[in-house]
Amino acid sequence: MQNGPSATRMLALFFALTATWGVAQGHKPPMQLGTLGGPLRAEVEAMLSSMGSAAVRGDAGAFLEHVDFIEPQFEREMRNMAKDLTLHTPTRVEFRLAEEGDFASVENRVWVKVAFTIDYDMPFDQNGVKMTGEPRHVRAAYPVCEFRRDAGGMWRFAGEVWKRIHGPGYEVRYLDDKTHATAAIIDRVFPIAKAHDDEGFGIVGTPAAAKHQIIKLYENMDHLKATVYLSMPDPVLGGWNESGESIKFMSNYTEGERSWTRAFAHEYGHVATWALGERASELPWWVAEGAAELAAEKWDPPGSNDRQVRGIAKAGGLAKWEDMAVYHSTRQEFKYLAYVQGHHLMGYVSDTFGREKRNAWIASAASGKSIDEATRAALGMSFDELDRAWRDSLKDERK
Repeated sequence: MQNGPSATRMLALFFALTATWGVAQGHKPPMQLGTLGGPLRAEVEAMLSSMGSAAVRGDAGAFLEHVDFIEPQFEREMRNMAKDLTLHTPTRVEFRLAEEGDFASVENRVWVKVAFTIDYDMPFDQNGVKMTGEPRHVRAAYPVCEFRRDAGGMWRFAGEVWKRIHGPGYEVRYLDDKTHATAAIIDRVFPIAKAHDDEGFGIVGTPAAAKHQIIKLYENMDHLKATVYLSMPDPVLGGWNESGESIKFMSNYTEGERSWTRAFAHEYGHVATWALGERASELPWWVAEGAAELAAEKWDPPGSNDRQVRGIAKAGGLAKWEDMAVYHSTRQEFKYLAYVQGHHLMGYVSDTFGREKRNAWIASAASGKSIDEATRAALGMSFDELDRAWRDSLKDERK
């Protein structure tokens, strides 16, 4: 245990909170600062224990009672996590607070900043199938996070304590000073990727394109996974992005401006796709990933996807579309095909019918139509006919 709180952290917290309260209350009330311990630690531990119990019961509502919805994207992330608990319920969840932590209090409100670990057992395998034997044991180390106690005495989790770079319409968040250089690269390239995708998906000047985008960089993969779903099946996860959420990446996902531009052309490609219809989050998974990969191909070696998919087709390795339609039920061996095979079909539709019809096709599916209904509406043929034409094109040896 530290003899006292970090001066830098506590001064930062002091100025942030007094500024907030000065505006809200018209004055700066007395503030108490200190090192986390005793009753406050016990209160936070009790809250986390209750949160863990709710997770084991698969009780999304009780789980979310312990979350402070500090901003819309964080709220969506936590609601999606809670929803998954009802589908993939862990058999054990235990939280452990770090020894060192700080607190600040103003009148009857308290803020605590402390790191923690979460240990949990998940009885589902990496294909999302219920296991009959021993569950998967997972430990995720969270960095310093914030917990808030309101005037009524209710404690809530408010997420990680981030460092930030602000840009026009977006912000890059990171956890460690050593990641600042990567965050600075992203600050330069994200606007490039966004402008490319906004134009490609035809959403320039729309409210969707004007939405504030949050980007988060993580240092620990198990931490990243746990912020998505406790049941996260993928053994390796470099990033994540769902409708209404922040764009998440491991800070070491890639390096250099070109590679990071490509990464964000893909991930923001999802954001642009979701703007095409109110049910876009229900798109077949291969449609979502194929569209995002098409958005990013400008930063790939020319023709690389075409050569790869033709090779897969020649070897008889193409997947059925229905086997890649839902992320949670897609087997691990098919997951990469959702990207590369979906990308190639998207490119075929673009080359054959043009960008506007391709976007109309995606938009039709994003409005709730089945992929066959959307294909008939936008392209004038059945999806089976489109699939056959695409597969026949792969037999052409001209490339």
